[in-house]
Amino acid sequence: MLKDGTVVGKHKGIVHYTVGQRKGLGIALGFPVFVLEIRPQTNEVVLGKKEDTLSTHIRIGN
Repeated sequence: MLKDGTVVGKHKGIVHYTVGQRKGLGIALGFPVFVLEIRPQTNEVVLGKKEDTLSTHIRIGN
């Protein structure tokens, strides 16, 4: 699914994907897409454009 909730296909299992991955997604949308999020509770892989991978915050621990 895309970041906006649009379903664009089926995946072969969430264990085959990593956040930030671009290659090997098996989907062609006319623009490069990246894995933004993996949702194990709902078995969803969320895809988006490169600019969607950027963040304005960071969490740091010990």
